[in-house]
Amino acid sequence: MDNPIEARQVPEVRQNLVEDLFRIGPEQMLRFIRDHPTDARLLEASARETSELTEQELAAYLTVETIKRVRDAELFYVSDAMTEVAVAAGASLPAFRLMPEDLPAPQGFIVWGSPIAWAKRDPREAPVVAASWAPDGDAVGVSFYYDHTETALYTQVIEKGGAYLRGHRNMFGVGRLSMTSEAVFTFREEPDWTGLDFGEDTRPEDMGYLESLGRTMIATWLLASQEIATEERLDPDRGTRRRLERQGAVVQPIRLLTLRRARRPGRAEPLGAEPGRNYHHQWVVRGHWRNHWFPSRQDHKPIWIAPYIAGPEDAPLIGAERVNVLRR
Repeated sequence: MDNPIEARQVPEVRQNLVEDLFRIGPEQMLRFIRDHPTDARLLEASARETSELTEQELAAYLTVETIKRVRDAELFYVSDAMTEVAVAAGASLPAFRLMPEDLPAPQGFIVWGSPIAWAKRDPREAPVVAASWAPDGDAVGVSFYYDHTETALYTQVIEKGGAYLRGHRNMFGVGRLSMTSEAVFTFREEPDWTGLDFGEDTRPEDMGYLESLGRTMIATWLLASQEIATEERLDPDRGTRRRLERQGAVVQPIRLLTLRRARRPGRAEPLGAEPGRNYHHQWVVRGHWRNHWFPSRQDHKPIWIAPYIAGPEDAPLIGAERVNVLRR
């Protein structure tokens, strides 16, 4: 990406998204309802207080609920290195039952420092860089967003400028983000990756991309509370704070998630090593999940084990050409 979102920009990125949803949300939601009637009615049924709504009424209701999900959320930012780990860890995430306490906050808006996937729409590719989540009964609903300022179409519109730009302003709004897909994960059940879709027009080739979004989201939640991650709270700078206050927006800190620097043990034994056995070389143990039993939840929960070097420190390293360097 040429211009990635930075951590201190998250409050304004969130506020701009809220403004865009207020201004053009019902119109976009109406198109969503017409293009994806099955998904729209499932969302309506999950709300329970809605029944027999017209398309326009349902669009207005769902727009308000989407705005609340974003506006009232805690703010998170994931560093580049932590994002890389989350994407890799998500790809091998084992089956487990998601619990409410696995989320770093009941309601959140998160921006990753680099794309977690690339949304393909028509001839364009757009980087997926953000998500919001909120409770939905005994489940959590998630919306994913791509940065439309990094698309070829946006570049073409900006380059033409003038009347052409003004005519397309409603397409993009004042912010950087547009919604790409949604998902619902039920608590105390194993994630159902087949539940991630764009509606009735979902193509088979979309499923790998959609599953990767869900896997990265859940991996990010899990990693946020584990030893591999550190959390720092950043306050918006003075200029951002004043702009947000003038708009009547809530000013709150950003929870920055970064990758903890690896510790260097004197000697690391591989998992399942035979007691008393002498090893004559070192080797890389790749990052992997380990299912750990938690009595408090009476169930297993995956714990991410970061890559490490096993074997005697003074022994030669085998397979050195396969070592990946993760730069922070």
